[in-house]
Amino acid sequence: EEGSVGSSQASRTRGALSRRTRRLPSEIPGSDQPLSSGTAALHLALHVLGVTRGQEVVTSTMTFAATANAITYVGAVPVFVDVNPETWTMDPDLLEEELAGRAAAGRPQVAAVLSVDLYGQCCDYDRIDPLFPAISPRGPRRWCFA
Repeated sequence: EEGSVGSSQASRTRGALSRRTRRLPSEIPGSDQPLSSGTAALHLALHVLGVTRGQEVVTSTMTFAATANAITYVGAVPVFVDVNPETWTMDPDLLEEELAGRAAAGRPQVAAVLSVDLYGQCCDYDRIDPLFPAISPRGPRRWCFA
């Protein structure tokens, strides 16, 4: 497909989801250039989400340095939430505790949550996603990467 990212690999990746994923970057104004790394992709994602200096972004303790680096590149502060020892992904109970604790203490909500899918294991999004609207009217934004 013309104008899509990864179109040279289209013959190896098939299906509606992969076609949609290849088109996503072209839907973000000014993002029609290839990125050099996953770190650059996370940096761009945080920028697109509007994360700015001094805001806090939650991420997992079990991740590559690129996750925290991308957060600091936009001037934000990483807040680490530990993993569930059975899945190695962000523990939904601990994330809920972090977000609810902020609300109870009157602290600002986090700007985003960078959840990390790891070793082929996805985060428990059935438990994580409902946390956002309950915390604030807009809720923090979630961006996931594998």
